[in-house]
Amino acid sequence: IGDETFYGCVKLESIEFTSPSYLASIGKKIFYNCGNLKSIEIPQNVRLIDDGSFYNCVNLKTFEFLTPSSVSSIGSNAFYNCFKLRSIEIPTKVGSISSKAFYCCYSLKSVEFEQSTLSSIGEKSFYNCSVLKTISIPKSVYSIGRDAFSDCTDLKSVEIPEDSSLMSIGSDAFRNCASMKSFLIPAKVNLIFSETFFNCINLISITLPSELKEISSNLFEECSKLKSIIILSNISKIGDFSFLNCSNLECI
Repeated sequence: IGDETFYGCVKLESIEFTSPSYLASIGKKIFYNCGNLKSIEIPQNVRLIDDGSFYNCVNLKTFEFLTPSSVSSIGSNAFYNCFKLRSIEIPTKVGSISSKAFYCCYSLKSVEFEQSTLSSIGEKSFYNCSVLKTISIPKSVYSIGRDAFSDCTDLKSVEIPEDSSLMSIGSDAFRNCASMKSFLIPAKVNLIFSETFFNCINLISITLPSELKEISSNLFEECSKLKSIIILSNISKIGDFSFLNCSNLECI
């Protein structure tokens, strides 16, 4: 099914694939601005949720990948402004979640990864998913993009396995995550960009990894409840304003 096939069909409420075993591809922006689409099931053989596929489907509540799913990638802006989407289960074969994939999905409470092979979480992919409370990052992920979880104000827990492949965390990745109290950074992380934990006002404790060489600028700015931090011997630089307004910092 080609690009923009149902673009702007504002009264479309439901769609059914009657021969789902044959369908392998749905185009870019296929349901773009289908503001009354409420639920959809993606057939097993579809390999890609393309860029902007469900952009601005503001009434989409239920989205399901029929198993075993063949989807290997979720494109940029795929679920942009899907305000009512409550949960998503990412299929096993998905290797990447592109930029702004779930941007401003205000009602998204649950994200699950099925024994995932996911390697990267793109920039602003879960930006402003304000009711998301917990997230478990699969150990296969090696990079978290800029602003990936920025403004997820209810995010309390980020679970990352100790044997994670994670190596880099983008700037502002957890900016304004006001409910987060602690964060364990896996051992292989060697690069954390600026302002990653900016204004995480309830962050009390954090463990820096042994591979990290630099504390970037503004990294913990406005983390007003941070009480102590251990700076390991391999750190060669502390950037500008790294601990600006950390007003409860007692021990370094």
